[in-house]
Amino acid sequence: MQPALTPISAVVPAPAFRDESLVRQTLQRFRLAYDGLDAASAHAVWPGVDQDALARAFSSLGSQSLTFNDCNVRLGGDVASAVCRGQTRYVPRVGSGEPRVEPRTWTFTLRKAGSDWTIETARAER
Repeated sequence: MQPALTPISAVVPAPAFRDESLVRQTLQRFRLAYDGLDAASAHAVWPGVDQDALARAFSSLGSQSLTFNDCNVRLGGDVASAVCRGQTRYVPRVGSGEPRVEPRTWTFTLRKAGSDWTIETARAER
């Protein structure tokens, strides 16, 4: 007699799996907003960010690219945290035009609002 298999839904509850996927999509939207130097899109995913200050910071860059190599997401009801390791590549608008690449670790706190997730806090460190 073969042992009974545990259904996947019993191991990873569907709502938790869906929420983790939505959190990862929110982090992707953050990354894309920063890649596009788009302060309005960043504000849409992170309502607490100072959009004007971010737009000024973006205006000093010719280009920027964030890479998340690994994101560890933790869910706790309507709150989530994520730590993403990777790098940022940017080219200042003034200077040699040479790209700069620096390792980064981003720490996020997210909150569920209805069926969507938004970033409450974001911090990047070298």
